[in-house]
Amino acid sequence: MELIEVGYRYLSLLADYMTYEGVYKPCNRLEVLLYDEHEQLKSSLSHLVTGRMIQYDTGVFDILTK
Repeated sequence: MELIEVGYRYLSLLADYMTYEGVYKPCNRLEVLLYDEHEQLKSSLSHLVTGRMIQYDTGVFDILTK
């Protein structure tokens, strides 16, 4: 098994999401599966979970070179 490094900010974001409401909230998409819902994947956490670039801060734009 290959190990990967995970930054503190990502773990902190995940921990904040899971404990924000005062109780433990799992980070999964069970409700989407059970109720046949479609997820828009617009939140920072959903981008992080799916490996997409978060569209905030430095991820908002691309730099093009000549």
